[in-house]
Amino acid sequence: MEEQLYIDGDVEADVVITTNQECLEQILAAFRDIAERDDIHQAALRLNLVQAWINREAAKAADDPVFRELELAP
Repeated sequence: MEEQLYIDGDVEADVVITTNQECLEQILAAFRDIAERDDIHQAALRLNLVQAWINREAAKAADDPVFRELELAP
């Protein structure tokens, strides 16, 4: 069973972002963590999850023949 991403509360470190929408929601939630809750640690955890998702998506794109001709960031 997949862990649920908590948008209005704390998120666990073992959660994995799987969609574009979840990624954007976590970015917005990180902003709220800082702006409304003054919780930089929770925001950092969310942004680490976002970074991991970006790295996975970049690796998938690098393996896609459509994008092979493009130079992607490592």
